[in-house]
Amino acid sequence: NSFASSTPCSDGRRTVVCFAADGQVRATAVDLAGEIVWKTAVAPIDSLHGFAASPVLAAGKFVVTVDSHT
Repeated sequence: NSFASSTPCSDGRRTVVCFAADGQVRATAVDLAGEIVWKTAVAPIDSLHGFAASPVLAAGKFVVTVDSHT
């Protein structure tokens, strides 16, 4: 999978993208102006096939799954 495998998710005010880099799944939220609102390391990842999970909005929170060997 490439860095473009995951689909962004938006609540109408922020858009969240998730990607894997340096052995971590990371999530970043940007506002409608494209400014970073927050960013965080979600979980470590060690996968032969890469990362492709997309964030979803549930009960007002952004959620993403991570399936990894670690």
